[in-house]
Amino acid sequence: MIDLIKYRIDKSKQTFEDAIYNYDGQKYSTCLNRLYYSAYYAVTALLLSKNLSAKTHKGVRQLFNQYFIKEELISEEESILFTQLFDLRQESDYEDFSEIDYSIIPELIQKTKSFISTINGLII
Repeated sequence: MIDLIKYRIDKSKQTFEDAIYNYDGQKYSTCLNRLYYSAYYAVTALLLSKNLSAKTHKGVRQLFNQYFIKEELISEEESILFTQLFDLRQESDYEDFSEIDYSIIPELIQKTKSFISTINGLII
């Protein structure tokens, strides 16, 4: 289990770096996708560290909210960020003619970086 947790943490870091690379290359849709997945991998590592897992993205978000937001281990603002990243990825990846305002990406990058740091701090 420890190896899988470390793998997910590393995957989170690598995926975040991919997000930055894509942002710098003006590939904003891909950047949003990578930001969400960097957060997702961090959250799944956190869940695994508490012997929790889910088979779906919805399940991951539900467990995250149940065990970490409701218990006030993570702020509601960070929960909102995780949901926002999920929603933006969904829209960007699957909706034709998406009208996402890409000017929000620099702020999302900073918030995601902070989110991942918070998550990593909770993993024992």
